[in-house]
Amino acid sequence: MRTALVFGFALMAAFASICDAQTGELVLDPSVNMPLPEGYPWKMGDATVRLNGAATAYTTYDFSIGAFDAAVQFRKDYDCSGTGSCKQTGKVLLSMTAHPEGNPDAEHDVVLIRGLFPNLPKTGKKSRAVTVEIQDVGGQKGKYLKSKGPAKLVMTHIKRGKDGSDSYGVLKAEVTATVCEATEEKLISGGACLSFNAVLETEVQYDSI
Repeated sequence: MRTALVFGFALMAAFASICDAQTGELVLDPSVNMPLPEGYPWKMGDATVRLNGAATAYTTYDFSIGAFDAAVQFRKDYDCSGTGSCKQTGKVLLSMTAHPEGNPDAEHDVVLIRGLFPNLPKTGKKSRAVTVEIQDVGGQKGKYLKSKGPAKLVMTHIKRGKDGSDSYGVLKAEVTATVCEATEEKLISGGACLSFNAVLETEVQYDSI
C-alpha cells in the first residue's frame, strides 16, 4: 500500500510541476498545494538507544513522497572522495536514522547509523564498517557524539518483502560502539566518551537494489 502511495505521489508531483526557465528541469509548481497523505510520515519501527546504560526510546519513519526517502534503507554505496563524479564501490550501505520522543520533526539527539556490507546481508551477518553519530546532543546546537574505534552492527533478523512488495522488508539489528564528543566535522581531542548500544526492530526500504 505504501509503495503505491510513493509512486502515486510521484505521478501527482509530475503533473504539478513546471519547467524551470534557467535549468530546463521540472520543479514543483509553488502555486499547487499538494496535501500530505494521511499518517505521513509513516512509522517504520522502534529502537532503544543506551548511552552508558541509560535507555531512551526512538522511532524510525518513512518520509517517502514521490521518491524513496525512508529513514531505514538499503542502497548502493558510492565513493565521492575523489575528483569528478561519485563511483559505485560494489558494496551495500545500510543507513538508519532514528528520532527521539516519537517526534519525526525532532532536530536534536537524532541518531544516524551507517553500516557497510559486501552484499545484501542475511540474518546473522555482521559489519564492523560502522559509523554512529548523534546530532545536537541535549538540544545543544553543534554538539555531536561520533563513533570512535571499533564498532559492530549485527543483523539479528532480516526478511525482504512486505505487503507484496520487494521494496520493503523487516529487520532486527543491534549496534555497539563507543561515541565521543565531536563537532560536525571531527572528533574533539580528549573529549569525553560513552558506551553506545542500539537495538532496532523496524521496516527497511530497498532503494533500487
